[in-house]
Amino acid sequence: MSTPSPHAALLRFPTVLVMPPDHAVQYRQAGQHPRATHVLLHGIGSGSGSWVRQLQAAEHRTDRKLLAWDAPRYGRSAPLHPAHPQAADYARRLWKWLDALDQHQPITLVGHSLGALMA
Repeated sequence: MSTPSPHAALLRFPTVLVMPPDHAVQYRQAGQHPRATHVLLHGIGSGSGSWVRQLQAAEHRTDRKLLAWDAPRYGRSAPLHPAHPQAADYARRLWKWLDALDQHQPITLVGHSLGALMA
């Protein structure tokens, strides 16, 4: 059995757009569990699709949910307003997005590069 290419695998995880107050955030989701959420934060020049292998691994899990966001200015996510945003500006947007999705603890943040600074 061959493994689908990352691009083909992404078709199983379409982007979703949520509109918290005053901005839009695009993300992908896999797995299903209302109380154990892992949030995947990409780095500069990447996006939610860079987590495709993790999304695949969680696709049929019932003990956790994965949310892979597209940071501000990536995909259809609205940009941040400061001309030179800091990691804390991204973190505030992250929490507004999670509040809009009604996500509560426990939440595990997983970040790569800039995503680690956001976390």
